[in-house]
Amino acid sequence: MQNKEVLEVERTAVFNKDAQFATFMTPNQTRGFLWTRSGAVGGVLTLTLPNGLKVGVEIKGNSSSLTVQPKTYTFDISFRTALVDVQNGSVDVTSPAFQKTIVDLQNSQVRHEVQSALDVAFYGGKSDIFRIGTNYFRFRPDQWRGMMNTWPMSGQDLKPILNVSSTFTLHA
Repeated sequence: MQNKEVLEVERTAVFNKDAQFATFMTPNQTRGFLWTRSGAVGGVLTLTLPNGLKVGVEIKGNSSSLTVQPKTYTFDISFRTALVDVQNGSVDVTSPAFQKTIVDLQNSQVRHEVQSALDVAFYGGKSDIFRIGTNYFRFRPDQWRGMMNTWPMSGQDLKPILNVSSTFTLHA
């Protein structure tokens, strides 16, 4: 990522539907929120391999969708990364085992970041920045009518499903 300007977020303020402050999100939680927005994520993920070595992968693009069901909602997130940095050490970056490890680690990290953002903003801060309510309104209007007067409190029992898939290449 040479010759690129870097914007670093210290924390992000989250507001509720009444425009009142609800909570703050950390940089990783903010990125977790951005994973739920197609094309909104950029930067580098730093992954720690099982042997302790650090690997940097640049996020090359993402897409996401949200679907709602009676007692849950699903985020389907997919993204691409490319290897940009390997900490000094001995690792065969061309091996299928290495590449599978990278995909597993980056999927796990993204799943964790999204869940953390949901926990802080939606469940803890009672703020629907994820537009979950909007999707119930659009795609499940009968269910929405029973929830809308107390939203987002009425959404606190909904359980998220996070489907994360990615691809990894050796060259940016």
